[in-house]
Amino acid sequence: MVIPGLGQFGNKKYIKAIVFASFDAWMISKAISYKNKASDLKKQFDNETDISLRNSYYNLYQVEKDNRNKFTWYAVITSFISMFDAYVDAHLSGFPSDKKQNDLSIDIVPIDEDGAMISLSLSF
Repeated sequence: MVIPGLGQFGNKKYIKAIVFASFDAWMISKAISYKNKASDLKKQFDNETDISLRNSYYNLYQVEKDNRNKFTWYAVITSFISMFDAYVDAHLSGFPSDKKQNDLSIDIVPIDEDGAMISLSLSF
């Protein structure tokens, strides 16, 4: 759960593992980049004496801080999606791997002592 892609790697879904790990790493790097930009703008805001420039720096600081928060949430969401995907893959790994599916199946199931039910299913 902590490292996106590790569960996919354990499930032998290597391409998914690379996609999740690289996507999460990209999100985290963007969040760090926006954090650094926001920090620089905050310093410029604190050192500025002109009111119009202070307002300008503050608005730019808010935009960068909002972007940092957005990409942090994206990274967290990516981690949870990776976790749930690995969980589902692990639980579905025990299913038969027979690729051939019957297109049409008919099942007869007894209902009561006097009757039966016929179930017809078509997969496509």
